[in-house]
Amino acid sequence: MRMTFLGTGAAEGIPAFRCQCERCTEAREKRGRHLRQNAGVHIEVASGERILIDMPAQMKTRLNDYGIDDACATHVLLTHHHADHTNGLYFLEESRPANGFAVASKLSVFLPSGLFRTLAAAKRPDSFYLLQKVNNLESFSVGSLRVTPMETNHLKDAAGGDRESFGYLLESSDASLAYLVDASSNLPDTTIDVLRACTISCLVYDCTFANRQKSRGHADIDAGIALKRLLRPHRMILTHISHRNYGHDELVRRLRDHAIDVAWDGMTVEL
Repeated sequence: MRMTFLGTGAAEGIPAFRCQCERCTEAREKRGRHLRQNAGVHIEVASGERILIDMPAQMKTRLNDYGIDDACATHVLLTHHHADHTNGLYFLEESRPANGFAVASKLSVFLPSGLFRTLAAAKRPDSFYLLQKVNNLESFSVGSLRVTPMETNHLKDAAGGDRESFGYLLESSDASLAYLVDASSNLPDTTIDVLRACTISCLVYDCTFANRQKSRGHADIDAGIALKRLLRPHRMILTHISHRNYGHDELVRRLRDHAIDVAWDGMTVEL
């Protein structure tokens, strides 16, 4: 299993548009790993599956940047309805014969039930993708993988709208990946139970904020350290980093003693 981070930033990215805070100024000056687009990953499985988790607006450009053939994508897993995770769906909405598209097979898009209702109502019948609703803790197959959606409590206190937000546990015969982005520092007990019951090869977790900057539905450095101690994954990587966090180099320094890695745009991980 090979995972590429297409983006590692929170909704505003780094640098945030026109923001002149210390973090955004640093990113414009240093560039490189300090620059972050919206969070999303591409996962390549030896048995042939090519999976996108979330579809931010920059998704297509990122695939091109990192030499990933978008024509080979087979499945999409959507975590929740927020725009920084779904704006790239525009590219699917336009994929139909009337627009000159020639596609070998339809793309399967798995998503929470509330988001399913919204997108199904707008989906054109001739578009080249299929929407498939998933439910918390109900596992399903994606080719050779067993996939389990897990509630992250990102939206549990939100006013109105779709309150479901899922992380995903992907299990193959020789590796397991837990992807929990846009996740609260207070994960549900049911999610913790699922994760404690398996050997986690790699845990990817939200780190939107620095220490003691907790916000509804997101996590910080302390939450990441605590979760690693609890679950003991073989490897842990933090992502979904906002400009209210530290810069990349400082984050790496603060997490080094805890054996936790900090993701960057374009980072590739072999599991």
